[in-house]
Amino acid sequence: MTYHILAEKCVGCGDCMDACDEDAILGKTRFVHVIEQNECTQCGACMEACDEDAVVRAGAVKPRCPRKPVPCKKDNGKEYRQKAGYRCVCRLSAFFVQVEFFSEF
Repeated sequence: MTYHILAEKCVGCGDCMDACDEDAILGKTRFVHVIEQNECTQCGACMEACDEDAVVRAGAVKPRCPRKPVPCKKDNGKEYRQKAGYRCVCRLSAFFVQVEFFSEF
C-alpha cells in the first residue's frame, strides 16, 4: 500500500506537507506535491489533511504522478486562491492579492 498525490486535484496548498511528521512530501505553494515513497511511513495523515481528495492510497496499480513538484494547473490554482481569499488584480496580471470578502458581494 502506498500514498500518492494526484496532479489533477492538487491545488498546492501544503496541508498534506504540514500533516506529514516524516517530511516525506516535497512541494511548495501552488506546486503539485510529491510523496517520497522511501520516506513515507503510510500513516495516512496526508490523506486525512487533504480537503481536495488529491491524496489517494494505491495497491498494486499505481496512479500516474509527477516525480518532482510541478506547477499546479491553472484551474487547480484558481480554486485554491478563491478558498484562500485571493483575487486577480487585473485580467492581464498573474499577480494576486489577499482581500477580505464582504457579505454584500
